[in-house]
Amino acid sequence: MLKNGEFYLIKDMKQRGMSTTQIANELGRDRKTIRKWLKRDEPSKYQRTVKKASILDPFKPYIKARIVFRKSKIQRIAADLCIGTANAEDYDDLTPDSAFRSR
Repeated sequence: MLKNGEFYLIKDMKQRGMSTTQIANELGRDRKTIRKWLKRDEPSKYQRTVKKASILDPFKPYIKARIVFRKSKIQRIAADLCIGTANAEDYDDLTPDSAFRSR
């Protein structure tokens, strides 16, 4: 996107008789960009893009709950491994609800 100052500079250079290619070389822009801007009467206004809603928005609470569950499960297993009391049967009771119970 060209700045407003560049827009008027391009118009001025063209009015002084410079070719589109010369203007493009001088400013380090593509000649097609220069041609496009020369066709306009005034510079385009900056428009802020509106952030769209994500298709995952309805699922974010569930995803966050699963992350919390997984983190607590990993911490519990790691703690048991560190003290050497880990047995496979100890982890059969792990459910997503158990992640939210206080210890």
